[in-house]
Amino acid sequence: MREILGHATASRVVVINETMARTLWPGENPLGRRLGDPDPAHHNWEEIVGVVADAGAPAGLNPPDTRFQMYRPIAQEAFSFATLAVRGSVAPDLLASELRRAVAALDPDQPVANVLSARSQITRSLANFNLIGTLLGGFALLGLALAALGIYGVLAGFVTQRTREIGIRMALGAQVRDVLRLIIGRGLQLALVGVALGGLGAFAVVRVFASILPTLGSPDPLVLAGVVVTLLAVTVIACWLPARRAARIDPIEALRAE
Repeated sequence: MREILGHATASRVVVINETMARTLWPGENPLGRRLGDPDPAHHNWEEIVGVVADAGAPAGLNPPDTRFQMYRPIAQEAFSFATLAVRGSVAPDLLASELRRAVAALDPDQPVANVLSARSQITRSLANFNLIGTLLGGFALLGLALAALGIYGVLAGFVTQRTREIGIRMALGAQVRDVLRLIIGRGLQLALVGVALGGLGAFAVVRVFASILPTLGSPDPLVLAGVVVTLLAVTVIACWLPARRAARIDPIEALRAE
């Protein structure tokens, strides 16, 4: 292989991806087959010497330009620039310095730019998605605050409308914990309905995104459980003030007001 790929005058070779191999030669071994230009005057035949796994972007909303991928030796098809992937056992900063020194030793006039770690490169390519995630997180927090405020308003109105009933309950021997359980239970009923509807909506959204981004991971059950617990905790906090207000109602004053 080193002799085949080592210089520009060797026979032209190419490495293709698995999708291309399955499509052009289904059930057959593509090694040794040749690819060429359809123009009879410039076939430029290239022998297939290897098959590699498909390479895909971390994420994307658009389908790839082509499912076929080909790799040629840089010695046989040189470009004005090249992107190299280097694996090392040292810190990325130290490795970048070593790479610059190695290139300078070969050609002092050769520029080296955009030396990044794989993690930094992925983060840069996903910058738009990270921004969208941040915005969605902000809207989620805003929605959570509005939901808590809405639950508080609904229960405050509920307490106001049922002041006489709560007064009668307390006059008949209801304890403070009974009133708290009544009001907080009402709020939790609303929250559970919202969680059920939100869960169905989240499932539908995940299915839509999964169809767009096949590499998107499945939802983490622990994350979903954490979201449900957070929503219920916020509901209890939002219910607490109206519940405490209801527990302080004087039965005599409530009946007199009616």
